[in-house]
Amino acid sequence: MSRRARCWLTAAAAAATRGRCDPCCTRAPCGSCCTPPTTSALLDVGHLHITTDASHTDIAAVAAAVAPDVVLFHLHDNLGVRRHDLDAPGVDPLKLDLHLPPGRGCLPWGRITGVLRDHAAPLLLEVELSQRPSLPELTAATLRVLASAPQRAAA
Repeated sequence: MSRRARCWLTAAAAAATRGRCDPCCTRAPCGSCCTPPTTSALLDVGHLHITTDASHTDIAAVAAAVAPDVVLFHLHDNLGVRRHDLDAPGVDPLKLDLHLPPGRGCLPWGRITGVLRDHAAPLLLEVELSQRPSLPELTAATLRVLASAPQRAAA
């Protein structure tokens, strides 16, 4: 594992455990030596897309509702639950969690860019090796979708 990856994992772990009792403390949280345990979340926007697409739920509303608990966003694109007639050469037609580059699937990025941009949590991009373009192309595509203007839900 690279030094950069170790540093990121250390920072993510620290953020995820903020507010928890010291593991050496044997007493129940009392307010003087410990704070009550907290829960934090990683929001996988690809999984969010599949779930909200399947349940006909507003992706922006769900992202905004869970945002206060998020300490990390996991970014990748996919084709949702495949209700769309999309041409995706080289993509397994039965697999949902595709980890495509942002913009290659049908995730409605404009619906969640406001939450992603306004939040302090880091963005972790994960793209399937077989679908990964060159680093400059991947960077440009990711920045393009994140820079897109926020969109409202279709009426």
